[in-house]
Amino acid sequence: MFHMQADGLMFGALGALQQGHPRFERLYTRVTRWPWLLPLLIFIVLGALTARFQNYWDLPIGITLNGFCILMWVLWLVRNPASISGRIFNQPAIAWIGRLSYSLYLWQTFFLHHLNVEVFGHNGWWNTFPTSWMCILGVAIFSYYCVERPALRLRDVLLRRMRWHEI
Repeated sequence: MFHMQADGLMFGALGALQQGHPRFERLYTRVTRWPWLLPLLIFIVLGALTARFQNYWDLPIGITLNGFCILMWVLWLVRNPASISGRIFNQPAIAWIGRLSYSLYLWQTFFLHHLNVEVFGHNGWWNTFPTSWMCILGVAIFSYYCVERPALRLRDVLLRRMRWHEI
């Protein structure tokens, strides 16, 4: 449910707003002292706790800790683009997938949800691997280039007309 996971979604906004604040920067410095520890913690330790205890771990604290660790790791990657992992995540193909990530997130349910077989039947060619993944990618590309980017351009035009940038 959204209200149980909203904190995980808001960490990116929180990090963007808090960057440069002395207290946040002290916390960032402490947490990223050993940057290799963050992905290890996210994928192995927190992942194992989720696999073992599921919602007994995730709902009270797991989603929040995952969101915080991911925020710190992504911020470290952005601030250290010359590092090995920074270079990997800044490859053009990976950056492009990152730009499509919201569209991929929106459309994946239509092709990967386990109840799709109940709705569309067993003969749906779009429900099988790798076709389902190609469908997700195709619809996400269409959504990004034909809906999201034009909407963002319209937003910029409206903000300029409203002189929002002068405030």
